[in-house]
Amino acid sequence: MSQTLTLTASTPAGAVLDITQYSATYRLTGRAAGGQVFLFDLSPAYSLQFETLIRVAAAGGEGSVMVKPWQSAVSSTRGVLTVTASQPGETPPQVNWTLEREAARELAAWIAGEES
Repeated sequence: MSQTLTLTASTPAGAVLDITQYSATYRLTGRAAGGQVFLFDLSPAYSLQFETLIRVAAAGGEGSVMVKPWQSAVSSTRGVLTVTASQPGETPPQVNWTLEREAARELAAWIAGEES
């Protein structure tokens, strides 16, 4: 069974990030203007690093997880999350989305199974 959390991006305006958990895999899907902009999976090999990063970000810390197979990353700067995703064959070839400041805390609570 899967569950999805939708977070609002502060940059670009009007964009959202869906995070879906399938067992031990997280799928990140960026959507804007009614269409999908990017998608990448954090397989079990990356899930623990991702969960650790989110806990660090929720506490206002810094760190990153590089997802080499997808040429993508999730990073935290003083608790603000940024998703960097590859778009092969598109212009620009890479996008950087910054989430709203409270996204890290909301995501940490969701991962922990707490009601937000």
